[in-house]
Amino acid sequence: MLQFMRRIPRILVVLTCGSFAVAAMSADAQPRRFEEEGAAARFAAILDAVKASPATILIGAERWEALVEAHRAGIEAATTHEEFAQRVNALFGATGQSHFAYDTDEEFAYWHLLSAFYRTPDTLVEHIGLFPERIDGRWFIRGILEGSSAESLDLREGDELVSVGDRPFSPIRAFEGLAGQRVPLVVRRTPESQHTVTVTPVKESLAEAVGRAMKASVAYLPHREGVFAYAHLWMMLGDGGEYQALLGMQDRVDGVILDLRDGVGGTPAHGRQFLLGQKDPARSDQPLRTWVKPVVILIADGTRSAKELLVHDARKQGRAVLVGTPTPGHVTAVGGMPRVGADAVLILPGFRFDLEGKPTPPDVHVERDLRYAAGRDPQLDRAVEVLAELVREAKKQQAAAPSN
Repeated sequence: MLQFMRRIPRILVVLTCGSFAVAAMSADAQPRRFEEEGAAARFAAILDAVKASPATILIGAERWEALVEAHRAGIEAATTHEEFAQRVNALFGATGQSHFAYDTDEEFAYWHLLSAFYRTPDTLVEHIGLFPERIDGRWFIRGILEGSSAESLDLREGDELVSVGDRPFSPIRAFEGLAGQRVPLVVRRTPESQHTVTVTPVKESLAEAVGRAMKASVAYLPHREGVFAYAHLWMMLGDGGEYQALLGMQDRVDGVILDLRDGVGGTPAHGRQFLLGQKDPARSDQPLRTWVKPVVILIADGTRSAKELLVHDARKQGRAVLVGTPTPGHVTAVGGMPRVGADAVLILPGFRFDLEGKPTPPDVHVERDLRYAAGRDPQLDRAVEVLAELVREAKKQQAAAPSN
């Protein structure tokens, strides 16, 4: 199956491209849930939205129509929203086109994307600061937002998420209606053992939580070769404050690790200014400041869209060493993100960049098995050692350089 179809990494891939004006329903229509609308009517609304977007041009009209007819019977026979979503996404995945997805309000994707791009009161959701991923039918912690309540608990990346109170774990429904309440979360650190932690969900915008996490992630990493800076760039949206924080640390550190694994896309403008000295037109009134010390960037299958553009340019210009696993080559701008009914959102492809379908490989390949990892991160560990090597070399060159 295409990596694009993996539920959590797939959702975190948005590169903004203008407005999201495509409508999936009449402006006068009252949004309805899937159970009220039915599979055939919901699929018709989706097809109308796709037709009004650039998707059929990218895919080819005849090929799109053939794929629709091949999948139509199964999609229209779906009896649950989950089944319907799976079959629609199978259709989208068969096109081979990235940034083409249907997400329901029972998924982390729906709430993360809506809060990032709509920012309306109805995009608030209960959560504790976890990025979950489903692997072989089980939910695991893929990421923990810095500064969230989850970070202060006995939770680690790779823990299996079993249940919340008397509910089986699900990214959204497990915490629904529980904001401000203390509830037991059962996790497994190994397949044979489990323990319970008490969590208190909050109801807020996931985009705001992610924005706070990026700023909270900026940190010093002491090392025998010196002191390194680190930042987890969950998304490439906002004011670029995390880059400014790193620049403020530059005189006190010897290099930086930028963690671009997972998160939402956006625009590479701030990153290009930070790493490559390319002026962001939106910030033309501010002085150009650029990172000049050694850089290592962590990449993986969740490094998509704007992040792929940044890492490709940084590598091409010799500004960074890439550590991890290849990016997926999902570099198409979003052509629309309409809400469908009362419980779903479409991600529609816009125009393709030259990197679409061309993964960027790492300079240093390091695999990571998330399942029951107990917080171990071999990619980050290797990134630290690679940066140490770069710092050693930089210090040798500095020592050998003639003094003025």
